[in-house]
Amino acid sequence: MASLQSMESVGTAIPGFVDARAGEIRSADVIFVFGTRYWSPAEIAASLYLKGMAPKIVLTGGPSRHPRGLAESRIHYDLLRTAAVPGDDILSEETSRHTGENVAHALPLLDQLGSIRSVIAVVKWFHRRALITLAQQIPSLERIYAADYEPFDLDSRSTLSRSTWRTSCLERVDRETQYLRSLRDEGTDLLTRTNSGWTRTQD
Repeated sequence: MASLQSMESVGTAIPGFVDARAGEIRSADVIFVFGTRYWSPAEIAASLYLKGMAPKIVLTGGPSRHPRGLAESRIHYDLLRTAAVPGDDILSEETSRHTGENVAHALPLLDQLGSIRSVIAVVKWFHRRALITLAQQIPSLERIYAADYEPFDLDSRSTLSRSTWRTSCLERVDRETQYLRSLRDEGTDLLTRTNSGWTRTQD
């Protein structure tokens, strides 16, 4: 894998800029799973929970992208229960339609857990903006660990990976790059990548 600092680019797409990975994952207050039709986030969340990395899991995602109208969070909930994660330790919302709503609709669930200072976010590898969204909507948040994954896309029958991004997900990387640039131009804190997660950028 190319260095995250190399900012290798093709056209306007910059994989290093959008990459969510930032050092090692440490224990946190909660595991936050962003809504998606992919199953692997539930497997990642279950593994982290069973290792004792966080006491609770928050699931997000409604039925907007599922062909049978099933909430993404409900599918992930069932997978977590199959993996022996106790139902009492899983909180979920089933109405959000996109990244911003994933966080916004989950805020009442997070409020039940008290002040959240650290989160393990389960995200696609090119979804750095999801981490920024968490920081924007949770003022108490001090550190975000990214448990990133390379999704296998059933439509294209290929893995949307760092090593194949030019052919497997160039448009997505380009779109994410442009979005982050627009946030930067607006003065939004894009967070700072450290060897132990993401932190707010110090003035």
